Amino acid sequence: MIKLLQREAQTYAASATGAEKLRSLGMEPKLMCGEVFGGRVAREVATASQMAKDLNLKVE
Repeated sequence: MIKLLQREAQTYAASATGAEKLRSLGMEPKLMCGEVFGGRVAREVATASQMAKDLNLKVE
């Protein structure tokens, strides 16, 4: 199931229509599924969390 989803996402991102739609949303058409995507999200969350801590930001 996951491999099918990855293949479909890759096909969409590689198509002219898909690539243009992604660019219109400010994204670069690049396949990033599974562990690669999870790793990127984890790094971004860690960076944002550390920044909030350094700036002493509080959630209200």
